[in-house]
Amino acid sequence: QDARWRRPLFGAWDAGPQCESARDQWHALMQDWARVAGGMRLEDALLTKLSEAELLNRVDATSRFQRRPEARMMFEPKSTGENTVKIIVRDEDGGEQTPLQLAVPAAMAAVFQWLAENGAAFQVEELASRFPELPLTQHLTIVNALTRGRYLKQLRYGVIPDAA
Repeated sequence: QDARWRRPLFGAWDAGPQCESARDQWHALMQDWARVAGGMRLEDALLTKLSEAELLNRVDATSRFQRRPEARMMFEPKSTGENTVKIIVRDEDGGEQTPLQLAVPAAMAAVFQWLAENGAAFQVEELASRFPELPLTQHLTIVNALTRGRYLKQLRYGVIPDAA
């Protein structure tokens, strides 16, 4: 969630100025560890041993998801008022696959439209509060299907608190 934690420690194994820079970077990260770890629950850490499928079976209102950058959603209106929603995923070779195709009733179209436009991480309860006309179980079913269809990625940890 914080780009500084994803940046490689270039030069950490070398001698000279790059090594010193990498060590400074490491020390700065360690100074920030209490803030980063403050957003973690023990349950989250214990769940890291589960596969993605097992983790998906434990989804609840507080579970977090985010759209995968290599995926997009296409809508094809049908004469019945439904939409066919296709998930298209770009693979490593630049090709595309369609791992999921759903018939979406008109009453659920706004949920899928929001998911297509939203690139930020969200909790299932946020989705449910935006579209309260659907029960929570329906929102859970939607994120489950879109995760299995490789459109969404389940995020294993809570939000890191902001720096004070």
